[in-house]
Amino acid sequence: VKELFKQTLRVFTKDNRVFLGTFMGTDQQLNLLFINAEEFILRSPFNSNGRYVGQVMIPWRLIKQVEAQARR
Repeated sequence: VKELFKQTLRVFTKDNRVFLGTFMGTDQQLNLLFINAEEFILRSPFNSNGRYVGQVMIPWRLIKQVEAQARR
């Protein structure tokens, strides 16, 4: 987890949302904490653009998949 600190991560949730933001760590319950995050709703017919949510905590039980960009 330390290697992912301050990395840009993409998190897919069970409720068809995707969060893209800077990973800042976890809390005691292992929820993910992000800053500078954007939220996208998958399969939304109304808006394919994300919305800026800033700081966000994503509950571990909603997380389906996490992706990190490859380091160069």
